[in-house]
Amino acid sequence: MRKSVFQVNKRQKEVLSQLEQDGVVYVTRLSERFGVSEITIRRDLETMERARLLTRFHGGARLPEEPAEAVPLFDEKGRRNLDEKILIARRVAELIHEDDMVFMNSGSTVTHIPQFLQNKRVTIITNNARMACVDYGESVSLLLTGGIHNKITQSLTGDLAKRALEQVYATVCVLGVNGISAEDGITTSLYQETEINDAMLNRCRGKRIVAADSSKVGRTLNFISAPIDKIDMLVTTSRADPAEVEKLKARGVEVLVVPCEPAGGEHCM
Repeated sequence: MRKSVFQVNKRQKEVLSQLEQDGVVYVTRLSERFGVSEITIRRDLETMERARLLTRFHGGARLPEEPAEAVPLFDEKGRRNLDEKILIARRVAELIHEDDMVFMNSGSTVTHIPQFLQNKRVTIITNNARMACVDYGESVSLLLTGGIHNKITQSLTGDLAKRALEQVYATVCVLGVNGISAEDGITTSLYQETEINDAMLNRCRGKRIVAADSSKVGRTLNFISAPIDKIDMLVTTSRADPAEVEKLKARGVEVLVVPCEPAGGEHCM
């Protein structure tokens, strides 16, 4: 059975934003703020609780104790398909040019890209807190968005991160994703990261690239970050599902497939 994809409406987004800021929301106050009935607000909260975005209590809701899906620690996620991720990162680095202004999100594959940019003068704007610990060389300038720090994913999210991105236009956008498919676009297991991904795509005036190892191709997670027509290019490896690759090409996505056994002896295990 195909997994359902949860889409959050504008009012629910604002409720979640307030919840991130205050830690708790109340039905009566939300009803007054949005000019809708308390029944409507309760229905919103019930819908979001089913998606594990919050936990309801009598008269309101609070942040959940656990994320919407079991999300692996960043270090654990980063070790999965590590050989593929490094090959993809090297290929993406070749697509970035001198003086580019590059958006990079908190994806584990994306974290490896700066090490292959050390001879290029580029600026990276990212919500990836782990990026500050990467050896990216003197020619690379790194700007962190700030925001709410997620200790599990090492991402920075929330209004502060979004406002920082809204002040910049990038020439290239590189996103790591939890899933990409021709039908559902790019998806993630954490709602908070969808708004960051969307903001990066919207503020990019050049090529919009997804860097995804083979396990992400054809996969759909809970929350939509963007439809597939917002993506110009996918960089993946030869282990990706060829049928899904063809579907993505048919939707207008340029797909660069990195061989898993390139010259030089590196290979995907």
